[in-house]
Amino acid sequence: MDRDAVLAKLPAWLGPGGIFCAYRYEFPIVYGPLRDVVERELALRWSRYRDPRLVDYDDTLERMQARPALVEARRLVFPNVLAFTPREVGSFFLSTSYVTRFIEEEGGASYAEELLARIEAADPSPAVRVNFDVHAFFARVA
Repeated sequence: MDRDAVLAKLPAWLGPGGIFCAYRYEFPIVYGPLRDVVERELALRWSRYRDPRLVDYDDTLERMQARPALVEARRLVFPNVLAFTPREVGSFFLSTSYVTRFIEEEGGASYAEELLARIEAADPSPAVRVNFDVHAFFARVA
């Protein structure tokens, strides 16, 4: 979204006392042996296809605090650690825009199955914990 345009319109949309919340996820942290596989793929293959908005520092809080019409602006982080099978972890990453684009640009048709095979070989456990913490930005209209 165009954050500045949205923040400028919030007072008219919400009225006095209205509450706004936007959220984002950081790059998921995979725990255990799969972490090395995911971080290697990110460093060697996926990173150049990530949108800068997914990589750059998120200054939403500062933008909200700079608006006199918004008060009590804050960022809250909500823990969100989930358990997946190794194949589900691989399937999640295969569903992302950056991995999809990597496959289209250079990974080829066989990449998905190769990635899933590497992931399943790296961690045969039934459950892998993945941290999808939610970063929520709140403010109230003055």
